[in-house]
Amino acid sequence: METRNKLSARRKSLRELLAEGRLLPGDKLTHKISKNSQLVNAVITQKGDLQFENGLTFLNPTSAAKYASGAANVNGWRYWKVRRTGGYLSEL
Repeated sequence: METRNKLSARRKSLRELLAEGRLLPGDKLTHKISKNSQLVNAVITQKGDLQFENGLTFLNPTSAAKYASGAANVNGWRYWKVRRTGGYLSEL
């Protein structure tokens, strides 16, 4: 019997998670910036994109996390928490 490591499996896209019902349109994603306790907020759109309050939209969580944090090396799947579940995107 073959076992697969979670990290080696292909990660599903936001749109796939939306189609499976694991993400819902309107789900709020947050990240607390530790140095100043500021919250960064985004929402999952009907199409499964990630959208900021200013209207800027991203297809994947890592690009959105890079924009929000200003960091070049950030894992968006571990950056964003889904407010509805309390867990990280990587846990879906």
